[in-house]
Amino acid sequence: MKIRISVLIVSIFLVWNLREVRAGEDVAAKLTPQAIQARIQEHRMGDLNNEQIFGDFYRRGLGAGIIKEMAESAKRGNPNAVLYLNEQGALAGGNADKYVKLIRQTLDAGVPIEGLGCQGHFGGMFDPEHVQRTLDRLGRFNLPIKITEYDLNSSDEQLKAKHLRTFYEICFAHPAVEGIMMWGFWEGAHWRPKAALWKRDWSETPAARAYLDLVFNQWWTRQQGKANPEGIYKTRAFYGKYRITINGKEKEMSLSKNRGR
Repeated sequence: MKIRISVLIVSIFLVWNLREVRAGEDVAAKLTPQAIQARIQEHRMGDLNNEQIFGDFYRRGLGAGIIKEMAESAKRGNPNAVLYLNEQGALAGGNADKYVKLIRQTLDAGVPIEGLGCQGHFGGMFDPEHVQRTLDRLGRFNLPIKITEYDLNSSDEQLKAKHLRTFYEICFAHPAVEGIMMWGFWEGAHWRPKAALWKRDWSETPAARAYLDLVFNQWWTRQQGKANPEGIYKTRAFYGKYRITINGKEKEMSLSKNRGR
């Protein structure tokens, strides 16, 4: 099977609170206004501030109001940028309460957050009910949710396949979840090689086959039929991009959730 990969530049954190300045590092020379502005313009969406629960590097030095200043600066640099909070441990650990509290505080402070990122770094099988409940809680903020960093660090290939299938099905079915970003897929360039779906020689793991089955089979629309006398053909289809052939002529179109038609 040939897989076409399209790349959308997404910033995984514009700012990371765990970032500490190394001795002798000339940060000011690197972070000029021009450099920051150019970097912001490259991205259509991004995590405004990454892992605030675990780090307070910028708030500690510049005060709590710096988060709102960062957001406003990013929007001035690129008014079309979609800014997300991103946090770890809400789905794969016990930080759901802390994340909900952080989201409320951020929104109450007037920070223009437009989406919620949930990391998904797992070390074993998860509790499906916990993931469902957490997504439901986050969904009450009426903001789009994206799984930003999914992987399972395990050498048990069957477990990886079961984990991926179960996790993806829960997220795909949830109305607030708009996407899942896998945190690497090839063993040769994965930060956790055991988590890769494709081995170094590009052989498929069971998890890779589970992924391909979900995305290119179960969640892929292939239909054909005949239009009625009025020239209309109706069918149910998943959201996405389509290539439609009518009387030998092809046309591409998109079916999006926002338009719903």
